[in-house]
Amino acid sequence: VKADGFVAALAPVAAKVASRALARRGAVPGVLHRSAVLFLAKVSCVSRGVREEYLPLLITTLARAPDALARQNVAVALGDLASRQPNSVEPWTDHVYGALRDSDATVRAAVLATLAHLALNDMIKARGGGVAEVALLVVDGDDTIRRRARAFFEELHKKSTAQSMEQVSGTPPAEEQSSPWPDC
Repeated sequence: VKADGFVAALAPVAAKVASRALARRGAVPGVLHRSAVLFLAKVSCVSRGVREEYLPLLITTLARAPDALARQNVAVALGDLASRQPNSVEPWTDHVYGALRDSDATVRAAVLATLAHLALNDMIKARGGGVAEVALLVVDGDDTIRRRARAFFEELHKKSTAQSMEQVSGTPPAEEQSSPWPDC
C-alpha cells in the first residue's frame, strides 16, 4: 500500500473521529477513538504529509484525551514514530515529557518506558526539564514507576560514565561503574 495513497486518504476521517472525542466527551466510543488515534500514529510513521498534519492532534490526545488507554497508546505510538522519524518528534519532546505528570499511573508508566527507551538508545536527548520531570517520578505514588525512574537514572549514569571513559581513553571501560543512587 502506498503511504500517500488510499490509507493516507483515510487520515482525515480518523482525525475527525479523534478530534470529536477530544471536543465532546462521550461522543465517540472509546474503542473507536483509540483505533483512530492508533491509525493516525501508524500512518504517520510512513507518510510525511499525515505526520505533518496530524502530529499536533496526537500530542493533544496525549495531553487531553479523556480515555487513559488512548493516552497510553499515543505514548507508545510516539515512541515508534520517534524511532523511525526522530526529527519530526523532537520539537514535541517537552510535551511528551509533560505527560509524565498524567493523573493515571498506567499513562505515566507508558510515557516513562517510551522516553527511557528513546533516551537510553540516543534517539532523543535526555536534557533539562525532561530529566527533571523523570526525577519527580522517583517519589511517585506508584511503586513500579518509582523503581523504573530510579532504574532510568542508573542506566543514564552508566551510559554517561561509559561514554566519558571512552572519550578520555578511546576505548570502552573494562568494568561497570557502581550506581551513585541509594537503594530506597
